[in-house]
Amino acid sequence: NVPNDLSLPTLRTESSVAYVARWHHGNDFGHFILNNPAEGYSLGFTNDVFTNGACYMNGTLYFSDLNGKFGIIDPKNGLSIIATGEPFTVIDDNPVDGKMYGCSHSGYLYEINPDDGSYIELAYMPVSTLITFTITNDGRFIIADRGDETIKEYIPATGDLITLFTMDWDIDYGQDMATDRETNEIYWAAYNNSDYT
Repeated sequence: NVPNDLSLPTLRTESSVAYVARWHHGNDFGHFILNNPAEGYSLGFTNDVFTNGACYMNGTLYFSDLNGKFGIIDPKNGLSIIATGEPFTVIDDNPVDGKMYGCSHSGYLYEINPDDGSYIELAYMPVSTLITFTITNDGRFIIADRGDETIKEYIPATGDLITLFTMDWDIDYGQDMATDRETNEIYWAAYNNSDYT
């Protein structure tokens, strides 16, 4: 079963299934139905390092990890690597323009070609430590900033970074966000570094 100390990447598919990567128990990949994590199970394969980000785009599950690997998650056959040495650690797709984007922990934003992992640096976002982000169905870039424990919105057209709210606990590195493409709800797989929950 999916443990209560899961620190995730989550990704939302059209079938209400969330795919996750466990951090503290070996980077193995699992799967559960949204709002019912107790019924989750392992897919039977692992990554060799913490998997920071993942997204579901055009019927394919993509991932990025701490060591700069970018590739595809096949729930039946495991991981396949598209590129290595990538600067982005978290990824998501934008339904408004149909493109994939990635961010580094230091705040750089990239446009990614999912076919070969090539990328273009677009901007620098003045964050303390960008842990994760998601792009909503209406194209809003929502960011978790570990440095000042805030959730922010980045406005690509102006470069502005707006604080939406401050957390009352310690955001850890083991985080990911995903937007439900049916409801536009944001799911945040959060890990509290203060009390390890």
